[in-house]
Amino acid sequence: MNNLDEIRQLMDKKDFVHALPLFQQCSDSELASNTDLGYLLGLCRFSLSDFKAAYDGLTVLNLACPGEIRVIYLIGRCLEEMGQEIEAVAMFEACLRQPKCPRFIQVRLDALRPALQATSAPDSVSRYQVPTDEEALSSFSHRLGMADAHTQLAYTGTLLGVEPGSIKKIYRAVMIITAVLVFVAIVMTVVNVLSFSSALTGVDTKAMPPASTEADVRRRLTNKKERKHREMFDR
Repeated sequence: MNNLDEIRQLMDKKDFVHALPLFQQCSDSELASNTDLGYLLGLCRFSLSDFKAAYDGLTVLNLACPGEIRVIYLIGRCLEEMGQEIEAVAMFEACLRQPKCPRFIQVRLDALRPALQATSAPDSVSRYQVPTDEEALSSFSHRLGMADAHTQLAYTGTLLGVEPGSIKKIYRAVMIITAVLVFVAIVMTVVNVLSFSSALTGVDTKAMPPASTEADVRRRLTNKKERKHREMFDR
């Protein structure tokens, strides 16, 4: 990206007004796939108090590149500034579950929780608030629907405060357990069929009279001849 250095320089000088037009020279695919560029755009919009635009862009970036602590944290800051403290807490908690999370996020979360508890109902639940107005809901559904299955899982895990890698591990564990259960069921079915077949064979063998061998036939013929001789002598 040729003007990325210029953007960085303006951002370092906090000249967000002049940095913002430079982002317009970038394509949507670049902003959605380039983590550095997308994050700087979100930070620029956030610094100019355009929290909704910053949130929308960072959400798309998080779909394409899940697990980035700085992106998740800035999404939480946008939610906090828009008055959605419950959702902001969920995003900050998701950051804490990432490896090497900066200490300042825990500090900010500790500062936000008391204020949230003071203004929330006792039975309130920390969860992600899906957009309710028609335009925002349509945009949210489109962004989530365009993502691949793995990205959707990772993004959903982020919203629920679970590491993206944990979602994948759980999915793999469920698939392995399912495969083992199916294998055990097949083995048990085969064993039961063989046992039933053996039982039927045993019943049939017991019901049939024993086969006569050649020796038995000869013995019966000899006994018959002896009986005839005895009958002749008796007469």
